[in-house]
Amino acid sequence: YGEGIVSISHLVFHFQTLLDNFERTVIDDSRLAGRPAEIFVGKMFKMEVWETLLASMRIGEVAEFWCDAVVGDPMSYQRESWMMEKDEKLQEVPILHMQGNTLVRQRQFRKAASKYKEAILLLKTVQSREMPGDIDYINLGRMIIPLELNYCQCMLELEEYYEVIEHTTELLEKHKDCVKGYYKRAKAHAAVWNEKEARRDFNMVAHLDITLASLVSRELKTLSECMKEKYWEEKEKYWNMLEKKENKNEDKEREDDDEEEDDEVDQQNEDWESLEKVRLPLTLNLSQCMLELKQYQQVVELNNKLLKKQKGNHFSMKMRV
Repeated sequence: YGEGIVSISHLVFHFQTLLDNFERTVIDDSRLAGRPAEIFVGKMFKMEVWETLLASMRIGEVAEFWCDAVVGDPMSYQRESWMMEKDEKLQEVPILHMQGNTLVRQRQFRKAASKYKEAILLLKTVQSREMPGDIDYINLGRMIIPLELNYCQCMLELEEYYEVIEHTTELLEKHKDCVKGYYKRAKAHAAVWNEKEARRDFNMVAHLDITLASLVSRELKTLSECMKEKYWEEKEKYWNMLEKKENKNEDKEREDDDEEEDDEVDQQNEDWESLEKVRLPLTLNLSQCMLELKQYQQVVELNNKLLKKQKGNHFSMKMRV
C-alpha cells in the first residue's frame, strides 16, 4: 500500500505478505509493527525486486504483486554498514572478530581476512566521526590493532607479503610500539628477500620486548641461512650463464672453420665483443656474490682474468682490492 514517496530514492510504504491459498493467509503485515517500512533505492536492498515494483507505483496507490517464494534463514539478513548507527557498528565488530577467528581455526584464511577487514572498516568509519586526539578516537584506534594484526597474519599464510608490509607500515606509523606489527613486517620482508629491512624490524622486536630476544636470535639465524642459500643459487645461475655463453661461442667458432680467413676473423671478433659485453656484468655480479660469501680468493682470480681483457675497469679493480 503506497503511503507516499519522501524523495525519488526514499520509499515509505505498508505491505502485507500473503500465501497463495484459498484463505489468503497473511504471514507478514507491516502495520503490526506500528510504522511503515522504507527502503533507499539503489542501496542494494536485500529484496531488490521491491525497488522495481515500488518505483512503478503512484503515491497512495494500492497494488498487488505475485513473486516466487525463496526460503531462507530468518536471521540471515544483515544490514549494510552505511545503514547502521554507531552503536550497531560497534556491536557488529566483536561478532565479525569471532567469525574470523573461527575461520582461521578452520584454515580458511581468505574468508577470515575478509571478516577482519570488514570489522576494521566499521571501526574506521566510526573513528572518522571522532575528533583526533579525543579519548574515543584513541580507544577506537586501539580496537583496530588486533584486527589489523589478525588480517596481516592471514595474509602471511596466503603469502601476500607486500599486502602485509603495506598494512603493518600504516599501523606502525600510528602505533610505534606495536611489537607484533614489527614482527609480522619482518617476516614479510624476509620472505621477499629484503634482508636489511627484515633485520631492522627483528632487532626492533628485541628492543621493545627483551623476552623475545631468543626468538629474534633464531629468526636472524634463519634469515642468514636463507640469504646465504640465495647467494649460492645466484652464483650457480651466473656461472651457468657464463658457461653457456662460452660453449655457444666455441660452437660458433667450429662452424666457421671452413669460411675464408678474413670473414672468420671478423666473425670471431664480433662474437668475442658480444660475449665480452655479456660476460662483464655477469662476472661482476658473480664476484659480488663471492664477496658476500667471503670467498675472497675466487674474487681475486675472477677479477685478475677480467682485468687482463678489461684493463682499467674501475669496478673490477675496486672489487679485487
